[in-house]
Amino acid sequence: SLYHIFPDARFICLIRDPVDSIPSMVSYISCVWKTFSDPNQKYPNTKDLIGFCELHYIYPIEFIENSKIPLNQWLFVSYHQLINGLSDTIESTLRHLYNSKQHEKLNNNKF
Repeated sequence: SLYHIFPDARFICLIRDPVDSIPSMVSYISCVWKTFSDPNQKYPNTKDLIGFCELHYIYPIEFIENSKIPLNQWLFVSYHQLINGLSDTIESTLRHLYNSKQHEKLNNNKF
C-alpha cells in the first residue's frame, strides 16, 4: 500500500453529500449507457448502480477505520467547503500536505 512505501504520506478524502452525489452518479452513468448502448429502460441496472453508490461511501469509511494510517495524516474536505471556500480549502490543503517550514516558504512565493 502507499502507506507502507510512504509512511509519512498525507491523504485527502473529498466528501460529498449522498443526496447530491447519487443523483449525479445516476445521471452520469445513464448518459454513458445511452451513448454506448440502446437500453430499454431510462435507468437500466438500477439495483447494481445503487450497490455501486453504497460502496462509494462504505468503502472509504471501512478503509479509514481499519487502516493503520494515523488520523492526523488524513484531511477530509467537504464538497460544499471546496465550492464555497476555494481559497481557504487550498490553504488548508497546503497546510496539511506540507510541514510548517515548507508552508511558510510557499506563502512567501508569488504564484
